[in-house]
Amino acid sequence: MVAGADSAVRFFAGFRTEHSPSVGDLFVLGVVVAGFAVPTALQARVPLVGIAAPLVPRGSLILAGAAATFYPSARS
Repeated sequence: MVAGADSAVRFFAGFRTEHSPSVGDLFVLGVVVAGFAVPTALQARVPLVGIAAPLVPRGSLILAGAAATFYPSARS
């Protein structure tokens, strides 16, 4: 099950491309936590809020799009 060096290089390049934004996000998280002087007890909640807060508008837009797809307007 060996695909060759070319496939390995492509996989590694894709992995690095996808991994790089997460490292940048960690840097931004550190800057935000330090810049706003978030207390140590609350620092673990900062990423949770950053992940959970966008879920509400994203979910509502997904539901609106699904409703528009399944229930199109009666215009002809």
